Amino acid sequence: RAGAGGLIAVDCAEADRPRVAGGVKLAGPALAVVVRAGRAYVAAGEAGLRVVDVGDPSWPVETAVDDTRGETVDV
Repeated sequence: RAGAGGLIAVDCAEADRPRVAGGVKLAGPALAVVVRAGRAYVAAGEAGLRVVDVGDPSWPVETAVDDTRGETVDV
């Protein structure tokens, strides 16, 4: 889930009872997120593109940053 405070991993194994599994603070707001192969690619506005390892949703870890020289609003 994207938001101003960073990235929140939500466990939806039980569709009627989603729960927060974990989260990580980012340098900018999470404006858009795409998850592929255990990594979340996060458009973080002026903070660029952030890559977060979500292989363990209870302990997401930011692993890379790309300064996109401007505002990143989509991935």
